[in-house]
Amino acid sequence: PDTLVREEGQQAFQARVEAAQPLSEFFFQIYARGLDLNVAEQRGMLKQRAEAQIEQVQSQVLKSALRRQLNSLTFRRNDNRANEQAVQGLERDLISKRVVRDPDTAICLALYYDPKQASKCLEMIEGVETCTKALEFAEFVQSVSAETTADLLYALAVDQSGRREQFRNLFERLEWVPPREQAIEVADDVLGRLQSEKKRVLALRAAKVNKLPSQLSEAEKQALKSISMHKDSSNRET
Repeated sequence: PDTLVREEGQQAFQARVEAAQPLSEFFFQIYARGLDLNVAEQRGMLKQRAEAQIEQVQSQVLKSALRRQLNSLTFRRNDNRANEQAVQGLERDLISKRVVRDPDTAICLALYYDPKQASKCLEMIEGVETCTKALEFAEFVQSVSAETTADLLYALAVDQSGRREQFRNLFERLEWVPPREQAIEVADDVLGRLQSEKKRVLALRAAKVNKLPSQLSEAEKQALKSISMHKDSSNRET
């Protein structure tokens, strides 16, 4: 992308992004080439051609989505609604588990889609030890005043301070990138839970300062112990 931006400019690059064809659309365009999908036999040919390739896809989320698209192209019936809803539910579960499992990446992905939220993210994750990548990414997004994904990509493309290399593998742990709305929804959930945990930690630390050990409740003692153990574990990892 950086080479294209330098050679063609930001507007031309944005035009390329907007005109880009999704992988699933290209996949079925190739395998349906020359077929008339109004003819049952030829829909069967599409199914035969595509199924073997879909089975080779490693990502369960993408595989499920491709199967669903194949079914919509080859089965012209209304009795598949329950199956489609089950697949959509599976996709939501897998997206949530995959992204929420790594809060750092979830927040970064939401910032990629909606850079205007950088200031809000910085306020919510400041001091959170498990979100160092998100903190660095949010600081960069805010520093370049990016308001759209195109602004962010342009800033990375022309960057000369090493940020492009720093964030090159930001999303390498994601097997599949969810759509904008789903990614932002997951990140909002992550930020909400992090904010609640942050408030709990601050309250307990305040209790520790203002109370003698003998005055702490058993729940407060256990919570403070878990915080100390988590901090010691983080220090050992670094």
